[in-house]
Amino acid sequence: MAAMSRDPEQRPTRRRGRPPGPTVDREQRRVVLLEGAERAIRRIGADASMDDIASEAGITKPILYDHFGDKAGLAAALADRVAEGIRVRLAEVFTREADPRTLTHDGIASFLEFIQTEPELYQFLVQGMLLSSGSSVPQRRLISRLGTEIGESLRRHLEQTGGDMALAEPLSFAIIGSIVVAAEWWVASRTIDAASLADVLTALVWDGVGAATVPPAASP
Repeated sequence: MAAMSRDPEQRPTRRRGRPPGPTVDREQRRVVLLEGAERAIRRIGADASMDDIASEAGITKPILYDHFGDKAGLAAALADRVAEGIRVRLAEVFTREADPRTLTHDGIASFLEFIQTEPELYQFLVQGMLLSSGSSVPQRRLISRLGTEIGESLRRHLEQTGGDMALAEPLSFAIIGSIVVAAEWWVASRTIDAASLADVLTALVWDGVGAATVPPAASP
């Protein structure tokens, strides 16, 4: 009797432990898993384990690892997802017709509002930073997205005021860096409210931007 063909293309694609049914697009499954991760983190806290997240998503832990590699990989994917949500918020702020200082204040307030409404998710991203390195660090990915958004607003401002547009990028990352560090302190201490912190940070970064973009007076 001839041996049966073992064409790899004819092998079942469903993995052990995966329920029968139509194949789910990998990207769609990834979105579902991230939504489950967010629910688990909100319910359990920033210390939610991969077991907790897999349980919330209704899957086995190996499937979670298959999509994200490890907890740091999951945190990086969540950072991308969160950064896009914040980027949309900031885009709505910075495209309004208002003076640059007001836009800066409202952008900072929007970021703080996210932290205030999603403290556990934010802490999870910060913890992910300690598990990662290089460009995959979740917080760096978040900072990069936000810094780019602020940089575009600064570039428009410098263009309108005749300033040096090459300063937009370094200033934008200096601004978002100071905001993120201050936000980490604020999450732990909460000694002032979000509105007061937004006012203080606006005064700090706006005065700093003004000083950095005005050429020094010529020496006598």
